[in-house]
Amino acid sequence: MGNPFGDIFGGLFGSRSVNAVVGVDIGGSFIKAVQLRKKGTKAALDTYGEIALGPLAGLEVGQATNLPPEKIAEAILALFKEAKITSRDIVFSLPLTSTLLLVIEMPDVGEEKLKEMIPFEARKYIPTSVEEVSLNWWIVPQLERTYVDPDEEERKKGAGPKVDVLIAAVHNDVLSRYQEIAQKIGASSAQRRSAGILRSRSSLIWVPQTRK
Repeated sequence: MGNPFGDIFGGLFGSRSVNAVVGVDIGGSFIKAVQLRKKGTKAALDTYGEIALGPLAGLEVGQATNLPPEKIAEAILALFKEAKITSRDIVFSLPLTSTLLLVIEMPDVGEEKLKEMIPFEARKYIPTSVEEVSLNWWIVPQLERTYVDPDEEERKKGAGPKVDVLIAAVHNDVLSRYQEIAQKIGASSAQRRSAGILRSRSSLIWVPQTRK
């Protein structure tokens, strides 16, 4: 079986005209950025760097800050200049403290039907109004098994096929802050998706929506 996540870099680079993409991680103490360049079917490290936010708030290096979007944007542009980051096709890392990630089991009824069902199902798990968050979801790839789980087989008797769905919810206020930062630094995304496409243990990746 092929790697179910093998198209990750294809999703990042999106259009063939995009040769480099930048990842930005905005923390309380530092901003980190990395630029990857497309080389054939692979992504190669181009450049990277970080900048401390403490001095921008009159604090020591390493101290946590709560800077407004305009100051964050200034810091990112300064980092880009120092690290010689030139691409404005940018993805942002959203900390899990600002997001909700969960996996739920849903009937295998196809993506179009799931698109209608998931917002209603998500209400059971989101501790705020669904209208106050932005939702995205992905069907979790099923891996081939080399064994039989008798307990699971028993549970499935009489039930239709199921799929696991990963749901990501981000509060609209958080996204608005990142959208403002993206606008101030001139982010221009040619990506195919307007929301997160990658997950990790510590963050959700968000791609700014392309303006039309």
